[in-house]
Amino acid sequence: MTDSRVGKRVQLHPATDRWMRGDKYGEIVAVSTRSRSYLDPRDPRNGHTFTVLMDRSGQRIKVAEGNIVEVF
Repeated sequence: MTDSRVGKRVQLHPATDRWMRGDKYGEIVAVSTRSRSYLDPRDPRNGHTFTVLMDRSGQRIKVAEGNIVEVF
């Protein structure tokens, strides 16, 4: 089953290091199937992890759902 958010454009949160360096926008390539937290992997409150292909750098990065400002 594919996630409806795959293929959508995203903007990273302004508090992230990549946003401050100018790598602000990207496209969702994949969405994790499990919800998880980076502080406690057993705590699903932080949501899913997205794999995003960034526009400026061309890199694929993993981003927590909380570090994405908008999906458009």
